[in-house]
Amino acid sequence: MKKGAMILVLILSFWISESTAESQNKKYFRYDGSSFSKWSETDFEVLNKKYAKGRNRAFRKRRKILKDRSRNLKALNANYSKGQKFVYFKGQKVKEADKDSFKVLDWPNYGKDVKHVYYRGKKLAGIDSKSFKILDFNYAKDNNHVYYANEKLIGINPKNFKIPTRKSKTSDSKYPPPLPTPEKVKGIYLTGYTFSRGQRRAQLIRLIENTELNTMVIDIKDPNGDFMFPPAAKELKTIPLSRYSFQYEDLKKILSQLQENNIYTIARITTFQDHKAASTFPHLALKNKWGGGWKNWKGLSWLDMTNPLAWDIPLLQAKEAALLGFDEIQFDYIRFPSDGNLSQIHYYNLPANKTKYEALTDFYKYASTELEELKTPVSVDLFGFTYNRFNMHRDLNIGQRLIDAGTYFDYISPMVYPSHYPKGYNGFDNPEDHPYSILNKALKDGKYILKHINNSKAKTRPWIQAFNLGLTYDGHMLRAQIKACEDNNSSGWLLWNSRNSYPVSSFRKVKFAKK
Repeated sequence: MKKGAMILVLILSFWISESTAESQNKKYFRYDGSSFSKWSETDFEVLNKKYAKGRNRAFRKRRKILKDRSRNLKALNANYSKGQKFVYFKGQKVKEADKDSFKVLDWPNYGKDVKHVYYRGKKLAGIDSKSFKILDFNYAKDNNHVYYANEKLIGINPKNFKIPTRKSKTSDSKYPPPLPTPEKVKGIYLTGYTFSRGQRRAQLIRLIENTELNTMVIDIKDPNGDFMFPPAAKELKTIPLSRYSFQYEDLKKILSQLQENNIYTIARITTFQDHKAASTFPHLALKNKWGGGWKNWKGLSWLDMTNPLAWDIPLLQAKEAALLGFDEIQFDYIRFPSDGNLSQIHYYNLPANKTKYEALTDFYKYASTELEELKTPVSVDLFGFTYNRFNMHRDLNIGQRLIDAGTYFDYISPMVYPSHYPKGYNGFDNPEDHPYSILNKALKDGKYILKHINNSKAKTRPWIQAFNLGLTYDGHMLRAQIKACEDNNSSGWLLWNSRNSYPVSSFRKVKFAKK
């Protein structure tokens, strides 16, 4: 080899960099491209894509495992390992685990020993370890009970239990299996740009791993509607790519790695406010009455929500996201425009005897059928005022009503930002100064409305305010909103900050936080 030449060899997620000069032969080990350590070749062994060991030290990723002798470390999967004395989950000691009898189960977060079953390194109480087995990523059972997402199902005989099946979600589906939806989603919003920046993405991943957070909501288009990845569907290939877009396989790999780390990903799709789609397919865009394409006050074009041919554009985008490996699809801007010269809009199909909420309900029905093949849940964002009893049968002039959406979506995220409520609302001179009360009322009204919907399947998971507008929204204001969500047993919460700035002090730490 010539002086100064370098060969890079990828071993899973550990890199071995070999540099040869006239009188030296050194090995430099790296993890995901970052400097790791310098060892002699005989000192270092890569066990799998997460674990490696040297003569005196063992590592998970870049973190040392200090409680055991490294030479005895054995990687069981990407999460669990065991050494001479202890069992580890992501490098942290699993308390009470019996090293000799411990083994991992089919799903990577589960393990068991002769006495106990463990999930993410924590002991699960009341489970018969000897007979416990995982049925799929949601269901498990022992001789006494059936469990769903670690919760005991009452009144079900494990001997006769069969996993429920849905025709639309067959095992031969082209879509990869998503992570199970957390019982309480605790998520942060990321722009496509933020997610595309490796260092920023890594910072936010660490924030999630070290706190109660478990979810990322990620834009798959930039604010102009340019794609963050090259779509596979030929119908979408003419839509421009963002200057910050990913290579397809690179993004697919990142999403897979997030799944391995149990980070739930939601693909956010701006549905009808889509400037580039409307520009690319002008025959599907909203029109002015006097001709030409209509734009709102920001100069953005919209797809025509009353034109069934336009509906396929966001639905194809949803299928692309599911194919890549996102765990959930979320539709935003499923509505009629709320700003701009609204009186000048010419709709494709909105006769005088048809309401806006009826037009959107037609889309809900169509989307529900078209997306039935997906394995992922489908959610929708609604204006906060849809979660108000007074508006139960009103569509706010944008077509949105909770009583319509609740039948067709798995989760609904009302944007109940206290700063968006007017003076005098609920008797408050400044509603933004009362975050708990504003959310508490909205969520109670939402539960009331959902109870009055026939065949409702939707659960509530609100967007909450993590930004400053009239007031500074600090950790105290954030926790007040979260408490309202908890008090009303919502299915979690999502934080909105357009700059994607989320102070770690706002969140509860997890037991096995990484330093």
